[in-house]
Amino acid sequence: MEYVTAVPHPRTPAAGPARAGRRSLA
Repeated sequence: MEYVTAVPHPRTPAAGPARAGRRSLA
C-alpha cells in the first residue's frame, strides 16, 4: 500500500506511524 504513504488518510490512525515505517523501507 504505497499510495497510503503518499496520501495519509485521516480515517486511518495507523497511517501515521505506518507511513513513516513504509517510507523507511521504500
